[in-house]
Amino acid sequence: MFTKKISLYNKTNGKKDNSSKVFLFVILFVVLVIVFVQSLSISQFNNEISQTTSITIESSNNNNNNNNNNNNNNNNNKNKNNNNLIINKNNNNNNENNEKINNNNEDESDEEMLLRKQHQEFKEAEEKANKGKSLSYTTRSYATRKPKPKSEQQIENERLTLLEKEILRGRVFKEFRDEVELLKRLDTDPGYASILNLPDYKAPTGDELAEKVKDTTWKLSKEGNPFYLPKPHIFIHVPKAAGSSLGGIFKRNEKRDKFVHHWKHPSYQELESTMEKDSIFGHIRYGLHFYFNDNDPTRVPENPHGLNKYSYMTMLREPVDRVISNYYYHRQNRKDPFHELAMNHNLTEWIKVAAAGNNEQARMICGMGWEDFGNQTIYDMALHHLKYTFKFVGITEQFTESLVLLSHYSGFQNIRYSKINTGRQRVSVDKIPDDLRKEIEERNWIDVALYKMALDIYNKQIDQIGREFFEQEVAAYKDRYLSGKYKIPNILQTTKPVEQTQY
Repeated sequence: MFTKKISLYNKTNGKKDNSSKVFLFVILFVVLVIVFVQSLSISQFNNEISQTTSITIESSNNNNNNNNNNNNNNNNNKNKNNNNLIINKNNNNNNENNEKINNNNEDESDEEMLLRKQHQEFKEAEEKANKGKSLSYTTRSYATRKPKPKSEQQIENERLTLLEKEILRGRVFKEFRDEVELLKRLDTDPGYASILNLPDYKAPTGDELAEKVKDTTWKLSKEGNPFYLPKPHIFIHVPKAAGSSLGGIFKRNEKRDKFVHHWKHPSYQELESTMEKDSIFGHIRYGLHFYFNDNDPTRVPENPHGLNKYSYMTMLREPVDRVISNYYYHRQNRKDPFHELAMNHNLTEWIKVAAAGNNEQARMICGMGWEDFGNQTIYDMALHHLKYTFKFVGITEQFTESLVLLSHYSGFQNIRYSKINTGRQRVSVDKIPDDLRKEIEERNWIDVALYKMALDIYNKQIDQIGREFFEQEVAAYKDRYLSGKYKIPNILQTTKPVEQTQY
């Protein structure tokens, strides 16, 4: 700062110069003041900058927070709006659904309410019939006991029985095809086999009628009874078609050594003794006539049209009622081989898995398709046999009348009966819901067609015998055996044919 060193002493007199010292202190003081002032200004500037920065940051943070809050508020508002839209949409959908439901209720309310009521009543009726037991199979059953070991003879007999079954199936099918070809060559259709060609027959009237109603021994021979069928009489008993009651009538009216009741188709070992009988009754397959014909082809007179000449008989039942009755019979009978299957399924399930719930009448009449629920071949053969082979067809729902009718074809005198083997734990048909009834009808489509034909045959049989004569016989039977409840009507009154069930 200085070009010349300052001396602290005065050279002239040798004394110290105090003015220089003072000057130096002043200079130092000024410098210190300047530094202090600058430091203060810098500090103040920094404080201002920090304040400004903090204010800016705070303001930016506040702005961000405000923006975030605004965004959140906007999002919340959007969400609220969306939720409101969704709620409104759901409400609209609910309203639409309610409108549809209301419309459906208006359109189908009666039908739906009826079905709901029917299913509820059906459920209550089933619970009552089952006495509170579960449908699951929990009871001890003879059907599920461990089978006893079979002897070699039993095993061989079963093998031969299965072989005989296949051979018989083939013979039945061949006979059917041959008869179809034969019918094509005939000039006119022979009609129902049970409607006999009797141009000289006239139904009795007056005193003759009264005498024949009182004394029925005239039915025992072909000479006095033109409807009497030649033996053997082969009666195919369809399960749950009043056959057990009818079986007792066959037994009472036939010699003991000339009657046999089979609960299933005779085995190979039983066939020989069966051929010695005059009356065969039971759960048998169509086709036993082949063995009779093999044994003695002249035993039965030939059919004038070349068709089956043997005296097959049966009684059919309304298909829906029969299926329902059969199901509950299997459930209540612990010794029945199908008891477990029925116990493990309710009625709706059972008809889908059990052959007995699907066209069983047709399968027994045709002699084929034991493993099949129903097909066109079974349909064709069943209707063919019922029309051209069966010489007597009764109706379970007209059991008393059918017994009187049977007496003309069999000559039976003692036809009084009592109900046996009736189901005790079952739901009546009127408790079955309409949709389940429809499903049973659809599954038993062949039996439905067969039953309609049976009704037509039944009425035509009565017409040929004479409806007035027949009515007098029925009235006398009821008056004699049913506690005198029915009185013989006026001889001029006629009976109306049994109407077919509408499906």
